[in-house]
This record gives sequence, structure tokens and C-alpha cells, in this order.
Amino acid sequence: MSVSFALIAEVARIGGKPLVYEDLLDMDLDDVLTLEAEVMGVGDGQQNFPSPAALHKEAEDQSQPRPSSDLSLSASPSQS
Repeated sequence: MSVSFALIAEVARIGGKPLVYEDLLDMDLDDVLTLEAEVMGVGDGQQNFPSPAALHKEAEDQSQPRPSSDLSLSASPSQS
């Protein structure tokens, strides 16, 4: 949890002013969870923290066929 708080403090700004770790400790849990969701890219405002590398990788992954996850043998084993 402390790593997450440190990341939020590093990238988030409120009213144009940076946060410090201790500011997050004083916040209501709902506010901290909202900030965490935004910073981690799972909130409604994903456009606030775009990740061009992630978008590029996603586009590459979609353009290539996925390998089958079926590891079963195509033929039945011979009976002795």
C-alpha cells in the first residue's frame, strides 16, 4: 500500500499543487482509492494518464493470432 501511496504522491496534483505522502495519509479512504484508480489506469478517467506504450502493445497483440491454449494430443494414446 505504501508503494501505491508514494506513486500517487509523485504523479498527482490537486489544484496544481503536488501532494506528499503524508497528505494521502490524512485523506478519506474513498478519495485515496479514487486517486489510486486514476493513477493505475482503472478509473473512469483513463484518458488523464495515457500510456502510449501500452496502447501500442495492445494494438500489436490484436494484430497477431493467439496461440492455442489446448495442450491435449490430437491422437489417442495407443492401448497396450
